[in-house]
Amino acid sequence: HCFQPDELSVDLHPHKGSKKHKQLPALQNPSIRTSGRLKIVQLKKFLAIQLDLPSHSVIEVRCNDDVAGDELSLTFIERTRWLYPEEDMVLTYMTRDGF
Repeated sequence: HCFQPDELSVDLHPHKGSKKHKQLPALQNPSIRTSGRLKIVQLKKFLAIQLDLPSHSVIEVRCNDDVAGDELSLTFIERTRWLYPEEDMVLTYMTRDGF
């Protein structure tokens, strides 16, 4: 199959739980292939639907344990935060403080 040049593969996994955050469930299909132009806020909306959460605003997405801002694109995160260019990018998700 033909991939668009701006497409990337991303693995989405629950961030390991801590005392402050309850661990969210894993996705049935944790690997997605999507446009690198996709913004974190859009990814959060996808996660909220998949995980049956009331709102995307309760979700925090991280790359290498750094919180990814809502307006950042996946391509930007891959270029600036992801340390393993030969591997698919892995993002983790968790609930924000207080949820």
